[in-house]
Amino acid sequence: KSNETLLRLMEKARCLLSKNYIYTFKPHPNCIIKPNNYYFLNNKLINNDPLGKIIQNYDIVYASNTTSAVIIAYIAGLSVVVMLDQDELNMCPLRGQPGVKFVSSPMELALAIKNGIKRRKNKHSRNDLLFIDSKLPKWKELIDLNQQ
Repeated sequence: KSNETLLRLMEKARCLLSKNYIYTFKPHPNCIIKPNNYYFLNNKLINNDPLGKIIQNYDIVYASNTTSAVIIAYIAGLSVVVMLDQDELNMCPLRGQPGVKFVSSPMELALAIKNGIKRRKNKHSRNDLLFIDSKLPKWKELIDLNQQ
C-alpha cells in the first residue's frame, strides 16, 4: 500500500514538473510492482542492483517514510525527499536531519524535486546518524542496566 501511495503521488507531481526528469523505481525485494501500471517509469525497474550502486547515478531519492534505505542516500549526499502517508506514523530514521524534505501533496513533492536538483550535494558523515564504535559502549551500558 505504501508503494502504491508513493508512486501515485509521484504520478500527480510529474504534471507540475518539466519532462526532463528520469524516474527509476527500486522496489523492496518482497514487493512486486508492475511497471506498466506507472507509465512514467518507462519500464525502468531495477530489481537486483545494490542500492549503493544505483544511487550514484541520481540526484534525488524519493522514498516512503518506512524505509531505512534513505540513510544510504543521505550519507552519499543526495537530496532526500520522504513521503508522509496520512495513514501511517512517520517512521523515517532521518526525522529532524537537516535538508531532508517531508512531503504529502503533489505540489510539495514537485517543489522538493525542483529544489533538490538545484542543491549541491552535501555528504553527511555516517557518524552523525549511526553509533559506530567497535567497543560497543552503548550496548554494554544497556546490558549492564538490564542485569541490575
